Amino acid sequence: MMTNRLEQYLADTGVPYIHTVHGPAFTARDTAHKDHTPAREMAKTVVFLGDGGYGIALLPANTHVDLQELANWLGLSQLRLATEEELIGLFPDVELGAMPAFGNLYNIPVYLDDRLARQPRIAFSAGTHTDTVHMNTVDFIRLADALIVPFARKC
Repeated sequence: MMTNRLEQYLADTGVPYIHTVHGPAFTARDTAHKDHTPAREMAKTVVFLGDGGYGIALLPANTHVDLQELANWLGLSQLRLATEEELIGLFPDVELGAMPAFGNLYNIPVYLDDRLARQPRIAFSAGTHTDTVHMNTVDFIRLADALIVPFARKC
């Protein structure tokens, strides 16, 4: 089931979206496969800690995050992945590893890779390993107040 926080936010905005349910998946690629979604549209959510605090990097499931490139674009001298303990503290209502793409619901800025931003639709975890949200990318960018930055590299 989608997290209450995300479900309420989407209901409040009135933006159209589709909620799908699939078998348990623990990676973005696996989620794309089980949800029958192209990997280029499925957002991989990567939480990081940089000089100024936490951030969420969203990139296509068929790519890898280039942390150095992300740090360079954001002007950060240090950047590392968040630990499991940090993720539990940051996202108390979410299954570990299933962080939703709307970092703004947790006061965390969102950075969207330009490859994913070019897709007409985006899909992302709804806070569980079995729920996915699909929506128009332009709506997502607006609602998440996402900054578009190139930081993904092909697998």
